[in-house]
Amino acid sequence: MCNRLFHFSSFIANAIEYKYKLVYPCFDEYEPFFVATSTNDFQGYPISVNILKGGVFNNLIVKYLNKLKNKLPFGMVYHDIKDYDDRVQLFQMNYDEEFQQLVHSKTVVAHGWLYRDEANIRKHKPIIRQLFAPVPEYKAKADAVIAKARENVDYVIGVHIRRGDYKEFLDGKFFYEDTVYLNKMREVAALMDAQGKTYRFLICSNEKLDLAVFGNLPVSFEPRHFITDLYALTGCNYIMGPPSTFSLWASYYGDVPLYTIDDKDRLILTLNNFNLIY
Repeated sequence: MCNRLFHFSSFIANAIEYKYKLVYPCFDEYEPFFVATSTNDFQGYPISVNILKGGVFNNLIVKYLNKLKNKLPFGMVYHDIKDYDDRVQLFQMNYDEEFQQLVHSKTVVAHGWLYRDEANIRKHKPIIRQLFAPVPEYKAKADAVIAKARENVDYVIGVHIRRGDYKEFLDGKFFYEDTVYLNKMREVAALMDAQGKTYRFLICSNEKLDLAVFGNLPVSFEPRHFITDLYALTGCNYIMGPPSTFSLWASYYGDVPLYTIDDKDRLILTLNNFNLIY
């Protein structure tokens, strides 16, 4: 989901900045969770999640366009990142003059998940935050989670524990046992203790966890819907977790400093190791 949030947001920011119409029909299963996509109302911008009214046949049309590729009807052009560079890297739309010329002269069918506009998702963050605010049901739940976690403490540190598919991804490089997370939490706790600050760790995970593993650390955890978890993280003071767009989106959306555990043996020596993204 968060891969698509960054992908969609990059197109939105680029479309707003360069003033063109955008249709993003590949967000269907997540549309009900966000203010703009649940109503297809993008605050007056010519942006839609539907190719046809009501989203009828979105998936079929997308499959058909992908099948046609370079045989699209006149006035349409198929744009595939791999046609430009077959290496795995981001395609920054705002820096590519040819792409900008195309979107103002043709109907562009963009194919690829690495389209980005990092400069403009930073510039247009206020509107993106409005568009991708959670619907009231989940906003209320996330607000309640973070309010409870904040009771009687100075800081709340969000901890994203992700395993699942990470057991296979990159041969399990980022598949961390509880002890890895525990060690990182202890490192942060020591930094907080040194400053005389009170704190609580808010754990967000779809894993079954044994809280006894975390000993006497002040921990808050319970199974929650992933939207509730995601937007509870946006209300923390700090976030840490393995490389994941889940924690990246929470950091971006909430302006929360993030520490990415990409090396389990590297120590968190200072809170300055937590950084904002975008």
